[in-house]
Amino acid sequence: MRDPRDTQFFCMRGNRAIYHKGWKAVAIHKKRTDYEEDKWELYHVAQDFSESTDVSERYPEKTAELKALWWSEAEKYGSLPLR
Repeated sequence: MRDPRDTQFFCMRGNRAIYHKGWKAVAIHKKRTDYEEDKWELYHVAQDFSESTDVSERYPEKTAELKALWWSEAEKYGSLPLR
């Protein structure tokens, strides 16, 4: 089954996520903290549909790639600055 799009980013109340080609990175934001302090989780949804296993420590390069892609997409679609 083919996904309808390769990339989809999300942002709501400081919480952020991005899906890209079978991978999803997620950052849950705590109020009154710096966004740089948020921990990004990584899920390989092509293999872990329920997003039950955070693999961010196993794939730090992929986590960094998706984080950078999130910022790029947020800029592109006018979701910055974060508040």
